[in-house]
Amino acid sequence: MKTKLLAMMPYVIVLMINFYALPLLITNTGLAMLAMLAVMPLITFICAVIYGARQGFGLLFALVCGVYLRRQFSYSIIRLRGFILWLIRSSQLLATA
Repeated sequence: MKTKLLAMMPYVIVLMINFYALPLLITNTGLAMLAMLAVMPLITFICAVIYGARQGFGLLFALVCGVYLRRQFSYSIIRLRGFILWLIRSSQLLATA
């Protein structure tokens, strides 16, 4: 069990950097949308594929990736929904003006 945890640590560190340090580099809304909707889930997916190819299936790693990915996906959907609603309101205001 200890060897599996040690083998998993580099991948978990990459995920932690992905989800905790990468948002610190975001400076504007456009970059935030790109990072949250594309870059961060892509890094998570690539990390999971590499781990699976090298170490085989690991339920604990799958749960860690699933929790991070689910959190990120739900946050992205909430942000995207808000952006779409803002676009609709803006276009309605422009149409009435």
